[in-house]
Amino acid sequence: RPPSGNTDCGSQRNLIVEFAAALPDGNPLTTEALPRGFPFLIDDDTHEVVEPALLFLVDAYLTKTGVWNRNTTKRAAYDLMDWWRFLDHQGRPWDLANDADLDVYRDSMVGQISPRTHEEYKPETIRARRTLVRRFYAWAQKR
Repeated sequence: RPPSGNTDCGSQRNLIVEFAAALPDGNPLTTEALPRGFPFLIDDDTHEVVEPALLFLVDAYLTKTGVWNRNTTKRAAYDLMDWWRFLDHQGRPWDLANDADLDVYRDSMVGQISPRTHEEYKPETIRARRTLVRRFYAWAQKR
């Protein structure tokens, strides 16, 4: 769920971050499963995994090293969720977004209050989100 715990997104899609559960010992799917607690995005209306975001998170935070940092990966999942919500609000499919959309996204955060900290977004937070989104699109173009 969003860091604020509030899932009411108005007219936006209700995207949530879920966390993988552990499979019982001996389950044949264990080798293909996400590690327990690994975050991924779900469209709560359709109950579908947001596949591009999941594949990016797995590749960027799990596959390359074989180990993953729970907090870093969770933050990336929440940042991607925020980006997907922004795109949905703009009526823009993720695969048609461009630099102008990313600029509008940045501008939309300036002066806004974080639901988690209840303070204005810091420039470092805005910069980190833009960097993550750029990394996601660089990854997607390679795929």
